[in-house]
Amino acid sequence: MSAPLLARLGSFKTLRTWNAPQGTFGISRPLTLSLQRTTAYVDVLGLYPSYRVFVTDGGYGYVHDFKIHTSDWKSFAQNSRVSWETNRVEFIMPKGEILAFPDQVVKQQVGP
Repeated sequence: MSAPLLARLGSFKTLRTWNAPQGTFGISRPLTLSLQRTTAYVDVLGLYPSYRVFVTDGGYGYVHDFKIHTSDWKSFAQNSRVSWETNRVEFIMPKGEILAFPDQVVKQQVGP
C-alpha cells in the first residue's frame, strides 16, 4: 500500500502550455501559461485530480488552482484557449468560462 502512495506524492503533469508574445506586461523574459493536472498525495488511485493554471517566466510564477467538471481532461486541455491582453491574461475554458489574471498580479509573482 505504501508504494502506490509514495508514487503519487507531489505528482503533477503539464497538459498544455501557451507562450506569451515577446514583451507581454512589459516583462522582457518569455512568459508562459501552463495548464497542469495535480493529484493529492492521499489520492492513491488518482480519482480526484485538481487543476491549476501556472503563469511563469521560467523561475517564479503565479498559480491558480481550480476544479473542472469533466472526466475528459484531454479534451478539456485541447479545447481551452489563452488570450494575452495588454493588461491581463485570460484562460478560456471550452464552455466559455474565463479565468482572468491582471498583469499586476502576474508581475508581483514573476517580477518586473
